[in-house]
Amino acid sequence: MNAVRFHPRPIAEARLVPSPSELPPWWRTAWPQLFWLGWGFTLAMADLRNDDLQPAVLRMILGAGVLAFARPHRWVFASIAMALWVPAEPLVAGLLGWPAYAQNAGTWLLPLVPAFMGGFLGRQLAFKWAAHRAKAA
Repeated sequence: MNAVRFHPRPIAEARLVPSPSELPPWWRTAWPQLFWLGWGFTLAMADLRNDDLQPAVLRMILGAGVLAFARPHRWVFASIAMALWVPAEPLVAGLLGWPAYAQNAGTWLLPLVPAFMGGFLGRQLAFKWAAHRAKAA
């Protein structure tokens, strides 16, 4: 029979995983930009490899939502920044050596719709979560 340890470390020992307040200040400010870079590049690659619209829209909503949740007062900027990855797909295709497609006005305007939807949802979730935490405290 296995015994379950409820306390994996003695109280006086150091934590193995830092809490969010113990993270270095550069990580707290850099992770949204790193997420934007990684998620946007992944979004562009997936959109170039697949012509389906629904997965691209869901990726856009999710990415803009995460960025807006991280910085709810700058949700418009996060939405626009995420939507800029779609017109930048020919640059990503050039970096990867893949064939690019021709651009038109829809390439610039249509990605703003799901990006703003995701950004607004992320903003609303961040404010609801903050209100819930304040109410619980």
